[in-house]
Amino acid sequence: IINEYENFWPLGYVLPRKKDALAREWASKVDSGKLTWMLKDRAGYGSHGNIIATTTEVLSMYDSSESTNEQEESKLCQQIVHPPMLLNGRKFSLRVYVVYFPEGAVLTPTGMEMHGSEVYVSTEGLVKFASALYSDEASNDVDNQYMTNSGRGDGRSSKQEDFLYLRNQFNENNVDYEEMWMNIRTSIQLVMNRYSSKQQSIDGDICTSDNVSYFGVPKILGFDFILDDQTNPWLLEVNRFPGLDPRAASDSRVKHSVQYDAWVAATERIGFSAEHMKKFCPQDYKGFSLEKL
Repeated sequence: IINEYENFWPLGYVLPRKKDALAREWASKVDSGKLTWMLKDRAGYGSHGNIIATTTEVLSMYDSSESTNEQEESKLCQQIVHPPMLLNGRKFSLRVYVVYFPEGAVLTPTGMEMHGSEVYVSTEGLVKFASALYSDEASNDVDNQYMTNSGRGDGRSSKQEDFLYLRNQFNENNVDYEEMWMNIRTSIQLVMNRYSSKQQSIDGDICTSDNVSYFGVPKILGFDFILDDQTNPWLLEVNRFPGLDPRAASDSRVKHSVQYDAWVAATERIGFSAEHMKKFCPQDYKGFSLEKL
């Protein structure tokens, strides 16, 4: 399983549990002040609590000579993807929306029916830019150069664009957008196969209960990717509860479209016509965006 993920998931350690492994594998590597790691809270939001650090700084935070405090809040220490692909001198990340329907009994017009799990990826997504020009040199503005989440709330404007903008940028620079997109789809498929197998064991007792009816409600997940300078996508994290309320006009159309498409797919999944959904169609809707994996 680990080998399958190495091609798209950056190296990471869960601290403090894996601090000894980090120290053993990295203590002998001199980073000369290079920013190598992003430390993330287990349940962070909008990059709040994230720390960018060198190997030396991380090792000093988690001195292996100290005993592990089981009550200490876990952090993911994730290797920074370097060098990143830049657009107009700025680092950026991609928010890819995934719609998931778990396996189980579904209430349809003719009664309860068993349905397999289904996964869709939306071709509508967001390109999130850092608020400052990128540099790999030492700087007092590192957070604004590296962090791309629009929900940071630090008073700096974080530009967002949609995937049509990204495709146009790729075309202008003779970069293969379709190859990049297929790599993203492949990585999402691997993650969702794993997720579905775990959910089946969790949901098994719920789905067989006489007291619970499954109404086919879609689950929307947010996959965050970054591209390296060879346009290879790297999966940074999966958001179980991505913010779907628009922050500005720049993300309003995309978020409304993804939610609308998810409910169209849910309606058709249980055997109803999606015609009655048209009255909820958002403005500037460009068409059904979900691709089934």
